[in-house]
Amino acid sequence: PNEKWAVVVNEFGALGIDGAVLDTAAGIADADVAGTSTTGGGDGGVVVREVAGGCLCCAVAAPFTVAVTQVLRRAKPDRLLIEPSGMGHPGGLFDALSGEFLRGVLELKATIALVDVAVVSSDQNSEVFASEAFRDQVHCADVVVGTKADLASGASVEAFRAWAATLYPAKARVAIVERGRLPLATLDVPVGFDPSGACAPVLESKP
Repeated sequence: PNEKWAVVVNEFGALGIDGAVLDTAAGIADADVAGTSTTGGGDGGVVVREVAGGCLCCAVAAPFTVAVTQVLRRAKPDRLLIEPSGMGHPGGLFDALSGEFLRGVLELKATIALVDVAVVSSDQNSEVFASEAFRDQVHCADVVVGTKADLASGASVEAFRAWAATLYPAKARVAIVERGRLPLATLDVPVGFDPSGACAPVLESKP
């Protein structure tokens, strides 16, 4: 409650749907950064910044770096959350965030992959599982979170647990959440992959 958060969300497509949903959910109070909305959530508020019409798998592209830099300088958030909308590769994001422009002002934490519990239990031969982007994001994630458990059966939840247990590298944490209630401690899990080694786990990480 005493922190200011910022969210940088990638918009893949012509319409900024994700940014609009976040704005509506949080209740916009004002705007203080170009293309950025500030909400009244919590004591510190939440800043939402869209990077429209692009793909964060090319995270080193100027619009992404500029967006992050603007948010950090003007909003000065305690936490910065980056949501690549399923299109970004964690290795590319890691490279951009640990590059010369940002590494001195950011302490990176875990990459978190959100996976619909029902999708895992329904068909692991589906287009989702065949997607290279999906495989890369799950493979590189430090934490995998099964979402929408409140809409899934007990059997689906168990199927998700069984699937998550087979993932390699093993995850630092596997969580299952209902109604989007992710435990806040999840955000403080240390980063644990090395993108230069195809997202192989590292033995030591910055505290």
